[in-house]
Amino acid sequence: MPETRIRQQSRSADHIPKRYALGLDMRKATPYAEIETWNPHLIWSCAMSGRKRLWILLVGVCLTTCLLAMYSISQAEWVHNKTVFPKQISPYYVWGISERPRGTFNNLRAAIDGNNLTTVTSKKNFQGASVTIDFGRPSLFNMITVNHGKEPSGFCERIAVSTSLDGRKFIHRSTFPGRSYFSAMLLGTPVRARFVRLTAVARGSKQWTISEIYFQ
Repeated sequence: MPETRIRQQSRSADHIPKRYALGLDMRKATPYAEIETWNPHLIWSCAMSGRKRLWILLVGVCLTTCLLAMYSISQAEWVHNKTVFPKQISPYYVWGISERPRGTFNNLRAAIDGNNLTTVTSKKNFQGASVTIDFGRPSLFNMITVNHGKEPSGFCERIAVSTSLDGRKFIHRSTFPGRSYFSAMLLGTPVRARFVRLTAVARGSKQWTISEIYFQ
């Protein structure tokens, strides 16, 4: 008697939606007894094939990302002990540097010579004075750090950062407080510029001392 009911309730596979017959939607799937073409191996292989394709895709994306990152790192160069990537910052030995007003600093070139042992020192009254670095070509950066070297207290109370592409029209980016040992200035978003000007908006208790200026 039960076998008769099952046969009466069974329907042709042509009338059963394909996703139900394969058992992929378990909430709407037709009871197994009603499916004449029930094949558990077929259902399992179909379900697993989708998962395998997804895993293969994810593994491929991860491997591609890792290879690209390794290639970028291998192409990196060192500028002032900072890792930067090609076409972002020109090497320091092609940089130029100038001051305003003239005669404010002694040995100005030492601020970008790549040597932490050399030092630039300003006059006692240096408020409003500025140094301008010329990269030689447009470069990309978002952080500036001033190393005060052997005089940790030789910092400005406030430093203004301005940038320019042509050396004539400068754009004020932000004003930052100075700090002992290192004055770090994070611009937030990357800036493309050839010229960078640091201006002492408010002088500190001692002369402005610069061992190195780093860009990253």
